[in-house]
Amino acid sequence: MPRIPFLLTYLIFLSLATVTLGQGIKGTVKTTAGEPLPFASVYIRNLQDGVPTNENGSYEFKLAPGLYDVVVQYLGYATQIQTVEVGSNWVELNFSLEPQAITLSQVEVQARAEDPALTIMRKAIAKSTYHRLQLQRYSMTVYLKGTGQLTDAPFLLRKKLAEEGLKLNEAYTSESVSRITFSLPNKVEEKVISIRTNGDNQGTSPAPYIQTSFYQDKINEVVSPLSKSAFIYYQFTFQGSFFDQNLLINKIKVTPRSRGEKVFEGYIYIIDDLWAIHSLDLKTSVLGFQIHAKQQYAPVADKVWMPVTQRYVFGGKVFGFAGEFNYP
Repeated sequence: MPRIPFLLTYLIFLSLATVTLGQGIKGTVKTTAGEPLPFASVYIRNLQDGVPTNENGSYEFKLAPGLYDVVVQYLGYATQIQTVEVGSNWVELNFSLEPQAITLSQVEVQARAEDPALTIMRKAIAKSTYHRLQLQRYSMTVYLKGTGQLTDAPFLLRKKLAEEGLKLNEAYTSESVSRITFSLPNKVEEKVISIRTNGDNQGTSPAPYIQTSFYQDKINEVVSPLSKSAFIYYQFTFQGSFFDQNLLINKIKVTPRSRGEKVFEGYIYIIDDLWAIHSLDLKTSVLGFQIHAKQQYAPVADKVWMPVTQRYVFGGKVFGFAGEFNYP
């Protein structure tokens, strides 16, 4: 029986320190209209550590007494930074994010004029290896939470599934925290801190995505927009730009030249002059299952931007089987 890839969501935070204390910051991240922003990045710049908001846009982070710069990011919204002083009690720190205003530069239209996206992507691709190898070694804390279920199966196989103890629409839940350390060139070490599961996940694993980078040529066999051969597979279109933390960010639309699997579609945001990834929102499909990837990057050192939050959503149907993960 084929292993069924389920819909999966996870968040990753680059973490250099863990603190167990009785005070810190807590609050909510919402839009200016009052709508909660689930899984927003709440990043402590001083510590290079952070937490996600929950499904209601709430967060809590334990901190030692001191002064901290708190950076809150959410794809499509302007980054907000607040400085807070933590004493012996919890400090309530709420954020209200405005939609990101993107400016489309007025470019004189000429015959055979090249789209600015092509120049931007050439420079980003040329520096992809440099950005991938900027840090010799780094660690991150991976928090994985999800619930899933087998929602459909071929009629003739349902009896066999029941004999194996698998029932349609029976929930699988999982929550784990682990510490992953990368060392160049390709050494990956994982230490499980805690894990709690209920049910059978059918052998699914986010490892091919956690342990890879969009600066590589491929992500789980899907061609990256920053691959050396990206121009063979993709068309790039400049969508405009905006400023974030005093840097100019270019929004690039990624469109496959040929529809099918093993390619991405969506948007990638490139930092001007640095030519590093600022964030991305891309979709692809593998064996009929749709995969939606979102990443938000932040500066962890001078001119070094790393992904501080990632979210992957898997779902679909193949060979008569269907699966999904739903997050509250």
